[in-house]
Amino acid sequence: MDQFGITEEMLSVTDDDVSQVLDDIKSFKAELYSNLKDTRFKYNPTRNSELYEAIVAMYGEEFVAQNGYFVTFDMYVQMMEVVKLASKDKADQLLGTFLI
Repeated sequence: MDQFGITEEMLSVTDDDVSQVLDDIKSFKAELYSNLKDTRFKYNPTRNSELYEAIVAMYGEEFVAQNGYFVTFDMYVQMMEVVKLASKDKADQLLGTFLI
């Protein structure tokens, strides 16, 4: 082990090993999504007002009226993507402010 804690075993990992692990993770992620995408969770719009507001903002009042107070795993993933993009944009704004 060197001064940075890198062992001989770590040094023996190849790009092909890393690629294989990444491919396995991507495959697992796709399988997990496929199995969960239609899972629905009922929520209480009074107790979960922020969730209700987020669903209305993304899908509209009509969607809620037609589908009830449910959120699917697919909807959750879509909402998290929006949050991720918004967070990235906000971070870019803040970094731009401090770097200029």
